[in-house]
Amino acid sequence: MIEKKSRIAYCGLAGLVLLACSVLLIFFTSARKISQNRSFSKTKTFAASSTLLRDLYTKVPLGFERNDGQTDARVKFIAQGEGYALFLTATGAVFALHRADTPSHRRDRGAEASNSPSSDARMRPSASPSQRTATQVLQVKLVGANPFSQIEGTGRLSGNSNYFIGNDSSRWRTGVPSYAKVRYRDVYPGIDIVYYGIGRRQLEYDFVLAPGADPKAIKLRFEGASGLVRDRDGEMIVRLLDGGKMIQRMPTIYQERSGKREKVDGKCVIRGKNTIGFDLAAYDHQRVVFY
Repeated sequence: MIEKKSRIAYCGLAGLVLLACSVLLIFFTSARKISQNRSFSKTKTFAASSTLLRDLYTKVPLGFERNDGQTDARVKFIAQGEGYALFLTATGAVFALHRADTPSHRRDRGAEASNSPSSDARMRPSASPSQRTATQVLQVKLVGANPFSQIEGTGRLSGNSNYFIGNDSSRWRTGVPSYAKVRYRDVYPGIDIVYYGIGRRQLEYDFVLAPGADPKAIKLRFEGASGLVRDRDGEMIVRLLDGGKMIQRMPTIYQERSGKREKVDGKCVIRGKNTIGFDLAAYDHQRVVFY
């Protein structure tokens, strides 16, 4: 009986060796054919692959991971974007903005390393592990907001996260869900705010005003900024303490009628030190407003 099992094991091992040799033969034959093609360029192929991976990464949706105890209890949801981390709390959003701290950046921090979650690729992640990484913390506080607002994730994403922290199993967290959006209900009277992402680079948020809600109740204070400047296009430039900047884009304000959007004119305005709000032109107060 032992001899029979040995023969079976030997035959299985021989089969695996034969299969491995066949795979290697196919691989080297293919590689030889590729190398004989004079138009083949290792540099171009590597560059194309890198671009493809980067494009695929940026197209991955920004997911908001629910805090089930893996971080500070004040944080309700966490998101990791390209070049920044985002922590949503009961009173607003906290950004940890990362970028490579190269000698050129240290000489001129305002040159090309501006930070802007709401603009296209203006936040730069570290270029290599050998470079030091600078982190700027910026809190966008909802001034006067309801601290007991109902905060919930919507649009459940596939997959879960698991955290095994240390040897104490009571600190482990498994099956942590992520969502496409996070909604704060009645953060101001009759006003919701919804956070979501466009790819991993851009963070967006929308205010949803119920009929009769006052848009002037909304105030955003940028804590960790050195000042605010409105540019010629009406967009608000938030100047960071390290010389970088964050851009508060002009909102797209609209109402819906019979399934169609009707534009409402409006603009960002400065309400106080490092604080902005929104002024809206005439609109139908009996219908919902989005911006």
